[in-house]
Amino acid sequence: MLRYNSEKPVKVGIDGIDASGKTTIADLLVEHIKKLTSREVIRASIDGFHNPKHIRMSRGEVSPIGYFEDSFDYSKLREVLLDPLCKSNDSEIRTRIFDYKKDTPVHDEPISISRDAILIFDGIFLMRKEISDYWDITVFLKVDFCEALKRAIKRDGIYFNNIDLLKEKYEKRYFPAQEIYFEKYKPEEKVNIVIDNNDYHNPALTIIKIPNSVSVDYAFINKLSMTLS
Repeated sequence: MLRYNSEKPVKVGIDGIDASGKTTIADLLVEHIKKLTSREVIRASIDGFHNPKHIRMSRGEVSPIGYFEDSFDYSKLREVLLDPLCKSNDSEIRTRIFDYKKDTPVHDEPISISRDAILIFDGIFLMRKEISDYWDITVFLKVDFCEALKRAIKRDGIYFNNIDLLKEKYEKRYFPAQEIYFEKYKPEEKVNIVIDNNDYHNPALTIIKIPNSVSVDYAFINKLSMTLS
């Protein structure tokens, strides 16, 4: 796997558009890391750091700029999770602060983590300037909008009484916001690893650049790619 030569926790960010497979791949990665190391593995997602709905929708329910700018509380994400993980001593963290489905804050007790822990974090917009410098290793899942929409309908259709409304959300709000993100931050050019996940039965993995402080077990990378298929 990716072995990071550091006395601080390793922070892995898995980026990609909505419905690109981030959660699935992050969960698989956690599962495999736990089989190969005794190091503590922390699982978290940008979904646990949403802003309240009245902030998220303040520019309108189909506003792309609203989705891009107002969805998440990056300040809190840094405060309760990312900053503590940058310390070289044992720290306390929180892996979420908000339940966006209930639109209510979450008051979980802080958890203690060891200094050799590994964070697997998935979410959209992870290469934004507010948080991009925190990641030690970054992955981007490349999926076309049309393929992502098919998956979103299959995944989220049961929660929407109106499929047309779901499509409108993706086509007018989510995907245009991703285009803003791509134009401004060019995440595919900045990450360490790109996975073309258009065909989730046959994902194509490309290692672009790996930090000098990281050694790569290519056998593990190949195994992970085969597992994803």
